Order: sequence, then C-alpha cells, then structure tokens
Amino acid sequence: MSGRTDEYDEEDSYDGEAESQRSSSSARLKALRKRSIKLKFRVPKSLEHGWGKAQGLFRQSTTDGPKEIGTPFNFQKHDHVEVDPQSETGFKGLPTEWEDVLKTSGITKDDVQENPEVVLDVLRFHFQGPKPQLPSKSVLKALMMEKWEIKTMDPNKMFRKEKKLGEGAGGVVYKVTDLRTGEIKAVKIAPMDELVYIKQEIAIHAMAEHANVVQYGEAIAWQESIWISMEYIDGGNLYDLVGDRLPKWPEPLMAYVCQQILIALAHMHRKHLLHRDIKSDNVLVGYNGIVKLADFGFAIAVTREESKRKSLVGTPYWMAPEVIKQQDYDAKVDVWSLGITAMELAEGDPPFMDEVPHRALMLIASQKEGPKLKKPNRWSEEYNTFLARCLAKDPAERWSSEQLLLEDEFIKTAATRAEFSTWATQILNGKKKGSKKADP
Repeated sequence: MSGRTDEYDEEDSYDGEAESQRSSSSARLKALRKRSIKLKFRVPKSLEHGWGKAQGLFRQSTTDGPKEIGTPFNFQKHDHVEVDPQSETGFKGLPTEWEDVLKTSGITKDDVQENPEVVLDVLRFHFQGPKPQLPSKSVLKALMMEKWEIKTMDPNKMFRKEKKLGEGAGGVVYKVTDLRTGEIKAVKIAPMDELVYIKQEIAIHAMAEHANVVQYGEAIAWQESIWISMEYIDGGNLYDLVGDRLPKWPEPLMAYVCQQILIALAHMHRKHLLHRDIKSDNVLVGYNGIVKLADFGFAIAVTREESKRKSLVGTPYWMAPEVIKQQDYDAKVDVWSLGITAMELAEGDPPFMDEVPHRALMLIASQKEGPKLKKPNRWSEEYNTFLARCLAKDPAERWSSEQLLLEDEFIKTAATRAEFSTWATQILNGKKKGSKKADP
C-alpha cells in the first residue's frame, strides 16, 4: 500500500486568519460551483453523436455489558439485537448466517462498538436479496401523490426566522424555530411558480426517508411562496470542510464520509430513486458526526416504462459523461458524482473546476478515462482503486453503490462517527474564529 499518513500534524492545524484571506479567484470558483446556469452551446462535431441538443438546466456505549439497539430489520423476525463486547462478533442475537458474514467482512469488534447501526445497515444490504421490482408510472404517481400534501396557512405563525443559511436557484434557506414545538428546523422558501417542480422534489425527498437523508417536514403554500420545512443540521455542508487552506483529510475520515453517502445512495437506489446532484454542497454534516444527503431538486424516480433517463441535469463538474452525452443512464450516475466528491475531499475542488462549465463538460465527456488525482502517489492504493471504481467511464464497469458499500477495501477503513465528529468540530470551530477575526 502506497501513500500518505492518515495523521495530521501541527502544520495541518487550522489557521482561521489565513482562511479569511482567500483570494478573489477562490471566491470566483466558489460562486461558480453554486450558481445555477442554463447552458446552450454547440457541441464539437467529434462529440455530436449521443449528445443530442446539449441544452438544459444545471442546478445546481458502555462496554461492561450488552446494550439493546434499534432493529433495522424485521423480515427474519428478530426481536432485537444487542451490542455485546463479550461476544466474538461484538453482537448478541444475530442469526448464524449473519455472524458468518460478519466474521469474514473485515469489520472489527471495535467497529461494532463505535458504529453498531452502520454495521447492521451493511449486513442488511447484504441479505436483502433482489431489488424490489420497478413500479409502473401509475403506481409511482399514486405513491408521489401520497407524499406531496401541501398545506395552506400562514407559515409566519408557524416559524420564526432566525438566520439566513443560503440562497440558490431553488429558493432561500433559513434556520427557523418551529413556534409549535420550539424545535430548530430549516425552511426553504421558493417562489410559487416553482410549484410543479417542488411537488416532485417533496415527493422524492419524502420517499427517500432514511437516517442518512435530511428528514423532510412539511410544505406550506402561502401568498406567492412555498415553504418547505426539514431537519436542521448544525454543522453546515461538507464543502465547509474542504479547501486548500484547511487541514488535509486523513483517509479514514474520507472513507467514513463516502461510506455514509453510500448508505444513503444504496437505500435510494433500491427504491429506484436517483439523486442526480451529489456534491459536497448537498451533503450536510453535524457536529455529532452525522452525514446526510440534502437537496432533492433534481431527484427522480424510475419506472418500468422509463427504467433509464436522458435528462441533462445536475451540476456540470460532478456530471457523469453519460448524462452530458444524453445517453440512457441509471443510478450509476450518482456513483460517478460520489467519486468526484471524494476527489474534492482530497484536492479541494472537483476536476476541471478552473474551466468554464462548457469546456469542463466537453472534457468530461471526451476523455477516454475517468479523471485522476493530481498526485495519486500521495494517497493509498485502496483510495485510488475506490476512485477508479466510482469513475469508470463505462457505466457497465462502474461499481454500484451497494457493491462499493459491501465490498470496497477503502470503505472498510472508515473512521468512526466519534472520530469524524472530533475532527469536523475542530475545523468548523476554527472557521468561526477566523470569520470573527475578519469582521471589521
């Protein structure tokens, strides 16, 4: 195994003052990555085949005895499973066949102690069997109609705005207090003319419910706006932990983040849901170490009649080549975008970020192989292999989210949630201090 140490030393510690002095070029790139743009351009003749009209919208525990934990499976009639440090696997109550897989999985008792729910998630994916059949269009429509209930009442009597969190093409996001419960939440406020698109976003978001997906709350139509409430994640987005002036990422922490995203994606893909806009901006992290997918503005469900998609949507630098070429595509496009996001963690930005979107799209689509790290020898063989599996140019050779989660060696090196929490908290608190220093 080649590569770098997974520890960071004093030189890697956060310098808030330096962070506040980012260059105007860096600010321009940050704005570019978040901007929603509509591209209309002529494709070079050498790339015309398969592109169609390249025109579309880009949007952007204690250890002295067993403890009972929630059971994420019931299809084998297990009443409960306990974490037991005295057992060989770290669990008490697992069926024999589950224990056999766990013993040969590379997952240690320490892993079980630190992340029992994640380990059970991995085992569940292994034993779930074939994916459910694709729904028909009519069944999907009925499922979505169940989810997109929109209330009509004054949201200002339900929520008190505390802080503006961000703004994009889809609307403005605020941190709010729910006046009915006192709970802190996030609310996105979008214009009423977005209602057709928001209905789909609401439905897919609600259908994707999972511990690694930001929890959807409710939707309210009032006057000229739609208010969508959801779970508030206190750390912000993953992009806040990325940058050339921030500490380099130890590989186990990168593996942890990728693992958590893969758990969410594997869940969505089994439900035949595609996110289609995976990037660091759309991954939220909490001070407690949680990692959750957010922003379902481009998410879609596939059906028997349309098991593949051709829509040209997403954010340019994270787009899979088959999306750019408007070829048939499936859930593997999310795996490509995850690979690009993993490169962000190592290098601060996705490949081609210094190119204008048009040229970046051309380069992604025209190169014979997927992008490579600038300095691959700095990183382990396992990490380079993980990227190659995510960024295989041919979707047929690209690994699925479930396969990566269960079999990839890099993912098996993932740190614990507690370790990620400690590291992320240091960075986020350092950014806050740096921001205060920069204030006049």
